[in-house]
Order: sequence, then structure tokens, then C-alpha cells
Amino acid sequence: MKALEARYFDGRDSHVHGVRVSWTGNHLLLEEGGITRRVPLTAVRVGDRLGSAPRVLYLKDGGELSLDEHAAVDALAEQLRQGRVARWVFALERRSAVALLALGVSLLGAWVGVRHAVPWLAAKAVPLVPQEMDIRLGEEILALLDRTYLGASRLPESRQAALRSHLAGVCQRTGVCPAHQLLFRKGGAIGANALALPGGRVIVTDELAVLALDDDELAGVILHELGHVQGRHGVRMGLSATGALLLGQVLIGDLGDLGDMASVLPTVLTQSAYSRDMESEADLFAAEAMRRACLAPAALARLLERLEKNAARGSALPQWLSSHPGTSARADALRAVTPRAGCVSAVP
Repeated sequence: MKALEARYFDGRDSHVHGVRVSWTGNHLLLEEGGITRRVPLTAVRVGDRLGSAPRVLYLKDGGELSLDEHAAVDALAEQLRQGRVARWVFALERRSAVALLALGVSLLGAWVGVRHAVPWLAAKAVPLVPQEMDIRLGEEILALLDRTYLGASRLPESRQAALRSHLAGVCQRTGVCPAHQLLFRKGGAIGANALALPGGRVIVTDELAVLALDDDELAGVILHELGHVQGRHGVRMGLSATGALLLGQVLIGDLGDLGDMASVLPTVLTQSAYSRDMESEADLFAAEAMRRACLAPAALARLLERLEKNAARGSALPQWLSSHPGTSARADALRAVTPRAGCVSAVP
């Protein structure tokens, strides 16, 4: 065949030489300065085509040949029975309809990955995060929340102490509450709300404490948040939100810097609803705990409905309340929980 102009990169001396290349029989011929070098075709690998970029022939000794003659290189690849799939893909890429279809499939794949694969991986990775990291994260997130969203509580110390005492009694009767610390803050922009932080801190805003008609209602909301603590939902959401990078750190055990998760979780916890499964788990935990403590889960249902009515009048709706299933379905499910045998009937 006719010799072609090519650029030869010699892997031994890291220099690029202008050469003439041809192939015949079972050998590749390299001509430079009147000297011809014969290379067995079995020692040649044809690089795949990438648009109009020069083609590359990789030699077994580490050298590389760069050519602009795509047709000739395609013929060599065919002769060597190499790159058939790559040539088929390249041919498809030149068809606009196929290219658009491939783009659509790629976007769909990316959406499925973000919507389903990352949360699934996050759930699998949560057990690999040591509990000590939950406490550290909770401390960092609380400090950030206090600097941005929350203010000092104006609830009287006596009222705070009474609520902590009531919750302690409920948890003692149930025996299912995870380790926790009940904190009170002025909600400000987030209004009547409750937040569960990694490590067991549960924040109740003054606005929510005022909205609750009795301590049982408030205990129900706090138990719901303890359900999130029990399921480590905050960490799972943080892993999902910070994506593949942080998941990779967890999976390889490199947890030295959790600043990314600590910076994103306040926004996640205050502006994003938990998933439907997480909310259902937390509702189930609260309902069972209230049943064990001889409290009516209907008390939590009443507060959920009051919060929704409050939102209809223009107040902010807590994001943990706005996720699916809807408030009505959640309230009905809570009221359907049968009282524990031996309990005094509670107000429905």
C-alpha cells in the first residue's frame, strides 16, 4: 500500500519523529532517514476513533503512531479484526437521531442514579459511619443552625424542664427511645418546627411548643423526631445530598473531613422533606412508643392537623409535615393504632 505520513512517539527516548508508515502482509513498515523498521502486526493495537482526532496505533514496545488517514486505519483495524464495536458506535454517533436518543438515555440514567441509586447507596453506607461521627456532625450542624436559622429560646426554663421531664417519663415507660438531648430554640424563619440532628439532639422551636395544646401532643412530635434519630435518617440524607464523593470516603473509611456534610445538612433538614419511607418509619416509631407509654397516637395526629391548618393561614409548614403521604393519611394511620391493653382510654 502507499506509505502514509505519520508522527511516531518513541516511548524509549520520549521524542516525536516524522515517519512514513505502510503495512503489507504481516508487518507494519516504518521508514525514517532511509531506514525501514518492520513491526509484526500482532504487536499493533489500533486505537478507537474519536471524532476527527488523529488515529493512534499503539506498538507493543511502547511506541505510538499518530495518523490522519481514518479510512486507511479503519482498513487496518478491519484486517486485524480490532475495534468493530467502536466503529459501530462511531457510525451510530454520526446519525443525529441516534445521538439524541443516546443523550436522552444518558440523561435518564443520570436522573435514575441521583433519584434512586445514590439514596440506595447512602442507606447501605450509613452502617459504615461510626456513631461517634453522628455526634460530631450534630455538634457542627447545631453550631451552624444557631448562627443562621435559630435564635435563643424565650420559653421559660420551668416550661423547658417540665417538657424534658414529661419526655423522660414517656421514654422510661416505652424503653425504646434512643439516647438524645432535648433542646429549645426560637424558630424564626422556620417557625413551628422540630429537627432531629445526627447524634441524638432534637430541637423544638418555641413556636411549636406554644402551638401544642398539651404535653402529649408535643411528646408525639418529639418521638417522631426520635424515630429519625433511631433510623439515622439525617446521616442518610446527608450522604445522599453530598453525593458520590462523600459516599466514596465512607466506603473506603476516609472520614477525616466531614465539613461537606455538616455544611449541607442544615439546608437539607430545614428545606427538604424526608423521604416517604423515612417519614413512615418515624411515624411508626412514634405511634408504637406512644402506645407503649399509654399515650394516644391521636394526640400526634391532632398536632399534625393543626400545623397544616396553621400553614393554610399563611404560616410556614414544617417540611417534615409536607412530605408524602399527606397529613390526612398520616393522621388516619395514627388514629388507627390500637391502645395497649390495660391503658386508660385517651381522648381521640
